[in-house]
Amino acid sequence: MIVALAVSLAVVVAIVAVVLWTRRDPDEAAPTPQLIGFSLDRTPVDRWRITTSADLGLPDDVSIGKSFGSSGDRAYFVTECGSRCGGGFVYGVDLRSGARLFTPVLLDGSDDHTCHLNGPSAAICLSGKRVWVVDLERGSVSHSGDTDLQEDGVDGPIVKSVGNPRGETRLVATVPGKGVYGVGSTAQLTWFVPGSGQLVLLPPTVTDAAPLTLATQIPTPDAPRYRVFSVVDGTEKTPKPPDGTTLHRAVVYPGGFAYQYEAGATAGVLFYNTAGALQAQHELKGYNLLDNIAVPVVLDQPVFRVYAPDGQQRLELPAADALYRAPQFRVVGNDLYVESGQAWQQWNLQTGQAGATCPLDFTHFVGSDGRIVLSEEYHGYTRDVIAVDTANCQERWRITVDGRDDVVEQVGTALIHRTAHELAALRQPS
Repeated sequence: MIVALAVSLAVVVAIVAVVLWTRRDPDEAAPTPQLIGFSLDRTPVDRWRITTSADLGLPDDVSIGKSFGSSGDRAYFVTECGSRCGGGFVYGVDLRSGARLFTPVLLDGSDDHTCHLNGPSAAICLSGKRVWVVDLERGSVSHSGDTDLQEDGVDGPIVKSVGNPRGETRLVATVPGKGVYGVGSTAQLTWFVPGSGQLVLLPPTVTDAAPLTLATQIPTPDAPRYRVFSVVDGTEKTPKPPDGTTLHRAVVYPGGFAYQYEAGATAGVLFYNTAGALQAQHELKGYNLLDNIAVPVVLDQPVFRVYAPDGQQRLELPAADALYRAPQFRVVGNDLYVESGQAWQQWNLQTGQAGATCPLDFTHFVGSDGRIVLSEEYHGYTRDVIAVDTANCQERWRITVDGRDDVVEQVGTALIHRTAHELAALRQPS
């Protein structure tokens, strides 16, 4: 039996279940990355700007609040009004025009709300033991009341918002030692996948990775398989392996999923599409399937093999020091970035060609148009948003933001700038 090499990547905290949501047919090819929708080669200017709370239909002096998701050109925010308004508000903005999508929806009787998109047209907001379901198409509360759902805890059901934190997400509810549930239109538990109830997620981070419809739950001694399932309806996708083959760890990514396998004296990786049909099988030597939210990467000592979703190899990179200090990986658009000391080596995932090696900061990543990478640089109470051209590693521009409530962030494919009382979408200058 070939034993998988254990790799401790800095980018990986533990076995990761990556779950995102999309409305596309699950059997279609992986969609394109969700990059910022205009060129970042010059300092952006306002596309539109909202300067008063009244423009959004909010009471005077209520803050802009925070974004909690987007679907297409529709972005959604939650803000608190406290005792003087009797709760908080959810509102939506058209990212193209700045027009409000509906009259702000009051979340009555409480404050300190945490809201999540649950699919493209519903939000679920929690505060203590209360829940509100907001119909984002009609701009109304479709359900409210007491709930057993928890933001954190040890018993469950514990809500996990999975996906892009400022793009589309879907909620699941985990119960340790029991399994994973879907969350329905009245915040009720719906479909159920039995198992450990453990989806170990990377910390929420901005990503342009295309949405997925699949998830995997880590195993238990009583249920030793990694089970791949649909996050939309809980449908089992775990395949029947070839005769004499044992499936081990699974990883999901845009366009499919992969399993480590062992078959007698051989081992390797099996690649499946989102419907669960086998696409490719690669026998490897010392292997370890790495956790990655965008592309399959396998350590096959002494190299890393990078694959397309259908299992076709795209890159082969040296991994001589992987057992001592494995590099981090990051995907932006069609490029893979591999940590190299204090910099990142760029590789094109379509052509396999090497690009520049640039001193990028993906820890404080803001967004990208596919060529220009935005990140934050901290200076005490202020921060600079810096644009670096990955073709030549040159800084193209920088802008300073001041304080916690002054934020430049990617929402959907838009780049927005929000302060406590102003909201703007940015664009390329004329």
